[in-house]
Amino acid sequence: MYSLISSEKGRVFVYTDLIYRDVIDLIHSTRDLVLNRGKAAEITQKGRADYATAVDDEVQTCMQGKLKELYPQIQFLAEEKNAQNVDPAKPY
Repeated sequence: MYSLISSEKGRVFVYTDLIYRDVIDLIHSTRDLVLNRGKAAEITQKGRADYATAVDDEVQTCMQGKLKELYPQIQFLAEEKNAQNVDPAKPY
């Protein structure tokens, strides 16, 4: 189920059937990735003064995949990858 919330910048959809415990467990499941010092040292320059580590990419990929399994109807707006496939008319 979706709820529509008005905002100064337009419409915002909120997915109200989200099970927050599942999302919290997902975040906790990335602990080993986050604490990987070797991957943290693998840095990619995305642009001028814009960097990402291998940890950033791996955590994002992991969370995106697992969230898609839990909530396939929700889009994933990601920082480390472009968002060209995100439909602003749908929840993300």
